[in-house]
Amino acid sequence: MRSLFTVDYPDPNNLLAQVWWSQEQGFGRQDWSNNVFDQLVDRAAAEMNTDRRMALYRDAERLLLEEAGGVLLAHPLNLELRKPWLKGLKINKAGYSYFTWDNSVHTNMYITKH
Repeated sequence: MRSLFTVDYPDPNNLLAQVWWSQEQGFGRQDWSNNVFDQLVDRAAAEMNTDRRMALYRDAERLLLEEAGGVLLAHPLNLELRKPWLKGLKINKAGYSYFTWDNSVHTNMYITKH
């Protein structure tokens, strides 16, 4: 099976829940179904502790790879270079700057003397 999906937000839930979580046959991006996988994804989505949350997502992904034979071909990494005199650029919890993530205009950005 082939599923092409690019995440909407940098979190494992976006891919695992929206693409692989079980749905009635013919209604999802694929027809694979596994109750244990669904429970792991649901528990991870509700978990507040980041380490436990990521461990649950890793377990769900491992099950997906073993059972469905899914191959996650790419886990993109965005690199951004900025001059050190550019200040005021906000970074979110995932390490992405809001400037490139949602193409926002930022009035808080400024250039210092260099």
